[in-house]
Amino acid sequence: GRRWTAELRRQVDLDDAAYSLSFEYLSALHWSITQMTPGSMEIVPRNAAERCFNVICLLLGFVFFGSLISMLSAETAQYRSMRQAEAAKLKQLQTYMREKNVGAEVMQMVKKEITHHTRIKKPLLPQDVVLLSSLSSRLRIALRSEVCRPFLVRHPLLRSLCMFRPDVLQSSCDSNALDFRLVPRGEWVFHPGATAKSAFIVSRGSLEYAPTTGESFFEGTRIVKTGAWLAEGALWVQWIHVGTLEAVEMSEVIAVDPEELCYSFEDSKQLRRITLDYATVYCQYLQHCTDAEAQQLDDASDVALRRADFILAHMPRVWRQMMGRTCLDLLQNRWQWVLKKGNFQELTFDVKAGGSAIIL
Repeated sequence: GRRWTAELRRQVDLDDAAYSLSFEYLSALHWSITQMTPGSMEIVPRNAAERCFNVICLLLGFVFFGSLISMLSAETAQYRSMRQAEAAKLKQLQTYMREKNVGAEVMQMVKKEITHHTRIKKPLLPQDVVLLSSLSSRLRIALRSEVCRPFLVRHPLLRSLCMFRPDVLQSSCDSNALDFRLVPRGEWVFHPGATAKSAFIVSRGSLEYAPTTGESFFEGTRIVKTGAWLAEGALWVQWIHVGTLEAVEMSEVIAVDPEELCYSFEDSKQLRRITLDYATVYCQYLQHCTDAEAQQLDDASDVALRRADFILAHMPRVWRQMMGRTCLDLLQNRWQWVLKKGNFQELTFDVKAGGSAIIL
């Protein structure tokens, strides 16, 4: 029967050189686009098969075009609703500042910070993810442990405990010892003179720490980034903050509650003994450390982990031997090809005798 290509060639006034395969392809592309839009086209079906194919394309175009329009309408309505809600909140804030006679300079600073907060994308906290509540407690703890592990093992004591007891992190994550917190730009995490209730780990973003040094408050400021521990002394002693920690961008920190952390070790007498010994040596180290040494070792600030390797090396002999044997097993399984046999045997004997301590 007749075909659309033959009819097209008859309708258009083109010679053989101008009428080519590319012209037919572009005509077919033009026709296919008109099936999904209100456009028109001079090409029409010329037989039953082409008519059937045209009907199917029209139905598919109707479904596709209708879905596209509904999706764009929903997105536009949602965006408009969100913008209207933000505008209403901003108008309420402006009304409040005008009623309280706030100065133009402060008002401009407030508007600038609010605009910045509304544009920046905030990281999700565990409590923001609704589906996490539908997980079993065992899987939820395993997921939380996987998220927190890279930050917790940066502390030498917790890293050593993980080698000895791999389930120690799950015990901590099963309690309320770890709390994820968002810190917007410009907000303080702590300030000088305040009693530390938690230690902090930077899990996202960067913050600026400014120690209090005599009368010069902002002397020696530094940027602390992801993975840094702060106010670690709050876990072992009654620690008073000696500086200010302020977010320079939208950041996230993990607050480690010392009481909840110790409570998570209640099921293991050995873990309680180890943490108590560590806290005892930690206090002894701070008491015998002079002011000059503290300043030199950066122990007078909230930032650094205070010679944790030194403290572990001065733990009781039984604990050093126990951890030494665990480290030796790891060395023997993974790094034996690096160590000479005689040196490894000598190190093993020295560790078991309590003369040396191994810290990984």
